[in-house]
Amino acid sequence: MGKLMDAVLRKIRGEREAEKVDMGDLAVLKKSGMTFRLSAFDAGDVRVSNIDMSAMLGLMKMESVIVTASEHDVPLYNYDVVKAMGKKTVLAEFYDTCLNDASKFTETGMKVKEAFSGLGEYGRGERWYDAILLPCSLAKTDRALNDEKIGGIAERYTDLFLEMYGTSEACSPEEKKKKTAEYVSRLLSEGGASTDQFKKLFGDETTQKVFRKLFGIG
Repeated sequence: MGKLMDAVLRKIRGEREAEKVDMGDLAVLKKSGMTFRLSAFDAGDVRVSNIDMSAMLGLMKMESVIVTASEHDVPLYNYDVVKAMGKKTVLAEFYDTCLNDASKFTETGMKVKEAFSGLGEYGRGERWYDAILLPCSLAKTDRALNDEKIGGIAERYTDLFLEMYGTSEACSPEEKKKKTAEYVSRLLSEGGASTDQFKKLFGDETTQKVFRKLFGIG
């Protein structure tokens, strides 16, 4: 479990118990000099999952934390950090997997995003999921992104998720999981940074198993 995962999970679980998900033979995957350590925990209806990757003898590292809820109508929260060749990139993203209008989360979210406006922007390529990426999401790359700053962004965006969760409506677990499953299905069929990499390294079947576990839909 990566350092970011540990920090996010502690904040998400609060006073609740967190049950570790059995990842089986998916817990550690290795290919082409890359090692992926995968883990997931359920804290109530919230699944917090982690991809912790290292390569090139530790010169390249990537950590992703994925947070979904099955009984509250909140956006999907994803936090990525990539460290390679002395360059650090942070993506803090909310995707509209809500059953109802997600725009009510925008105002508070934009205030959080503005707090980090001084950091350099990361130029993302166009993807199909841009249409459901909430405007409060950020993508930054900057020399000022030391571990303290990266942790601070993760803490603030996790607080934002918890605020969304606290003000959200209860919803049908079946309908909510179906909505999340539709998003994952499109990731697998239309592509995403992590899914593309996994499919190339491990094939379609393993990738599908990994992402269904990570997103709490199987």
